Order: sequence, then structure tokens, then C-alpha cells
Amino acid sequence: MNAEAPDSSYRQSAAILFADVAGYTALMQQHEQAALAMLKQYKQIIYEESPRFAGEVVQYYGDGCLLLFASAAEAARCAVSLQRAFRSQSPELSVRIGIHQGEVVRDEAHVYGDCVNIAARIESMGIPGAVLLSGEVQAALAEDASLAAAPLGKYALRHVSQPVEIFALTGDPLAVPKPEQLLRKGIAYQIDNTPEPSASLQILVVEDDMIVGAHISMVLAEAGYGVLGLMPTGEAALAQIRTLPPDLILMDVQLKGKLDGVDTAAQIYQEFRIPVIFLTANADAATFTRAKSAFPYAFIQKPFQPQALLRAIELVVQRIQEEQEAQAPAAAAAPAASPPRPDHLFVRDKDRMVKLKLGDIRYVEAERNYCRIHTQQRQYLLSTPMKAVEGHLDPEQFVRTHRSFVVNLAAIESLDEYYLYLGDQAIPLSKAYKDAVLQRLNRM
Repeated sequence: MNAEAPDSSYRQSAAILFADVAGYTALMQQHEQAALAMLKQYKQIIYEESPRFAGEVVQYYGDGCLLLFASAAEAARCAVSLQRAFRSQSPELSVRIGIHQGEVVRDEAHVYGDCVNIAARIESMGIPGAVLLSGEVQAALAEDASLAAAPLGKYALRHVSQPVEIFALTGDPLAVPKPEQLLRKGIAYQIDNTPEPSASLQILVVEDDMIVGAHISMVLAEAGYGVLGLMPTGEAALAQIRTLPPDLILMDVQLKGKLDGVDTAAQIYQEFRIPVIFLTANADAATFTRAKSAFPYAFIQKPFQPQALLRAIELVVQRIQEEQEAQAPAAAAAPAASPPRPDHLFVRDKDRMVKLKLGDIRYVEAERNYCRIHTQQRQYLLSTPMKAVEGHLDPEQFVRTHRSFVVNLAAIESLDEYYLYLGDQAIPLSKAYKDAVLQRLNRM
């Protein structure tokens, strides 16, 4: 009878660093070749940087990487060095890093334990370019002035019994998330986690360099925008637009195939009138002059800073909104000849504009010079008077019930002498508007 093999596992105190590429899984599903090229670049940087801080690469989990260090300081310094290397790439690699310390269990091939789980949960809450720390790691770094950190709050993490206080390393080149930017992987004890909006601007990326296209897609996704796809040619982009049109298109000027970016954008302008932003490495006068013929909304030179791209998108959204407002008087004067009324509007939500379908609006409430839009999922507070918002609403779908309320007729479930009821929500029905409201309701 053979003797039972001895247990080869043992315990070790360590600082645990967990890193992964933001958006990698979605990219792998859509563009496998680009994802694999990015993963190779990511692993090469880890291979080159970690030995400088006596870091041990224990294992990879797809795009996730687990490293162990003898001390929290070495782990933190390695994390800063890694982010510097990731962000110096062209395009930069969008990587999140989380660090925790404590006791782990090891065997010949793997590392286990609650501390590993906590490091992974902390990493998952971050944003690209950030290094998040547990309170234990921050306490170990407290005397090191070169590794300053900002508090982000205390969170309950999935499968972790006790709340974990989280910090973010600060300083160049690190990104420091605002509390509301933390990905919703935990429940805040001290921070209000406002739900994400139900809809966002849908953007099509047309770029024949898959790595650059993947970077653009990740920047958009992390900013809260929807990415309808990444198309390598103008012909593929036109086919996509005819099937599922986007709200906005980011277009490389130089494309492979019969149609380059300018030709494709010109055809899009003629057929669809969808806004196009050009991205190009060629900023010479001839290219710019030719690009103008396709009526783009913006022209951005590569390599670009993510913030510059996001600001350009916000300006385009503002321009679209202004154009819609300018068309409103003409539509009222000649409704038969006017284009169909848009079924959505764009509203500001923190640092971006989001697309809100009119049918999702239950009611709008005036608050002095502000107004609050209520949907089933959440609310949007706008620094816009009620009258301006009402001008964007379909008068066949919405009705004013009170000087401070406009209601979606489809949301009304019941009414009495003084109120309309949207489920459990009572909306006042004032005498001045009552007759007009009753005429709009299909009463027996």
C-alpha cells in the first residue's frame, strides 16, 4: 500500500499585487488578434519591471496577474513603475492594480487565501491607471512620504466578511478615482453609489489598427459611452450603420480598402447625417483641407490624450443638442415638411453627456431654475429651466399637470380629484391644467 503524499502547502506573509487589463474580456470577444497583441505587451512589461522590486509573478488568470512581494513598500513602488510603463505605451495600456497584504497559503503551483481574494476585489473597483490599496497597506506606507495615498472610503466586498477601507496612491503618472468613479463591485459604507445611467451615447469606432482601435474603445467604455463596434474598413462601417446606426462615429482618415476615411465620412454625411470625428496621424494642410469636404464635427491628431478625445465628444454632443433646438421653431411652423421629432435627448450626468430616451421619462419636476427628470431607475438634476426641457418633449406624449410638473401620459396608472398616480408616486393635478389633462386621457 502506497503512503499518502505529504501536504506540500505552506503559509507565507506577503504583499499581494493584483493587476488586470480593463475591458480585456469584451475586446477578446470582438477582436481576438488585437486582444492577444495587447496581452503580450502587458506581460512583457510585468516581466521586465517586477524583478527590479523583488516581485514574484505567481500566476496569470487570463489578463489578470498575481504578484507577491516581501513588503508593502516594494509592491507599491512596483505598481507605480508598472503604471508608468503601461501609460507610456502608444496607445497606452489601460490597467487597474490593487494591493493588499497578509498571510497566504502556497503550494507548488498556486497561492490561496482571503488576502488574495481581497487584493483581487480591490483591483476590480479601480479605474485604468490607478493603484488602489487596502487600509493595511496604507498603514504600512504611512511613514513613507514618497508613497502618498488618498482615502476613498470603506466598502463591503463580495465574499469578504469585514468592510475594507480603500486608498489610492497619488502622484504622476497615477490616476486617482473620485469615489463615484469606483466600479460597482462593492457596497459603500460611507459613499453614495449612484446607479449608472440606463443609456449612453452609442459610438462606432472605424480604425484599421486594431491595437489603436482597442485603446479607443477602452477609453470610451471607461468614460461610460457605449461602443457599437470596431470596424477596420469604410465598407464594413457602412454595413454596420445600415444595420444599427450609432449616435457618433470616430473615423481614422487612413483606412485600408476602396474607401478611405474621408470617402466613407462623405457617404455617411450624404446618407445618414451622423456626426463624424476624424482621428488621424496626418495633420498636414492637404489632409485637413480634404477632410473638411466631408463636414466632420471635429479633427483630432494622433497620438491623442484620452481627455482631449472625451472633451471633443462632449462638444459634439452639445452641438447636436443646439442643432435640435434650432430646428424646433421650424418644425412648429411647418410640421408636414419637418423631419421626425427625435425620440431622445442628451443630458449631463456628472462629467459626461448621456442619451435618455423620451419614453423612459416618467415625469419632469421644476425646482426653481433647475429641473429634475425622473425615470424608473434614477433621476437627473439639470441646470435648465422646465420650459427649456418641455420644448424637447413630444406634446403628444407629455402633458403639464401643474406649474411644476410635466408627466408622461403612458406612465399614468390612476387619478383622483387632486392627483395623478404613477405607481406609488402622486403627482399634483392643479385646477389650471385639469381640463386639458382629462381631455388627453382615454376616459370612458
